[in-house]
Amino acid sequence: MKTAILDKLAAAGIALIFATASLADSFRTADGEIIEPGMTTGEVLDAIGPPGQDPDPSDIDVDIGQSVETWTYVLNGSIGGPYLVRIELEGGEVRDVNVEPLN
Repeated sequence: MKTAILDKLAAAGIALIFATASLADSFRTADGEIIEPGMTTGEVLDAIGPPGQDPDPSDIDVDIGQSVETWTYVLNGSIGGPYLVRIELEGGEVRDVNVEPLN
């Protein structure tokens, strides 16, 4: 009985980890680079290079004269495996980092 309960708790914990992965505020690459809010576009380019995909016009929003741009990457994370990483930029700085595992 205790083993079944522990198995269910472990499964719930793993599910929670993957559910919150897409809500990450930062991302650590396999090379140890950290991408986080507040970084400049230059710092992002120095850390991981230019985005691997051409920007989609639907990924660029304009709000009260300030543009929000989304750069999309497929990167290997520090805990292994490829991730889809979307970096939202506003005013030349990282506003948000969204991460989804691709496995």
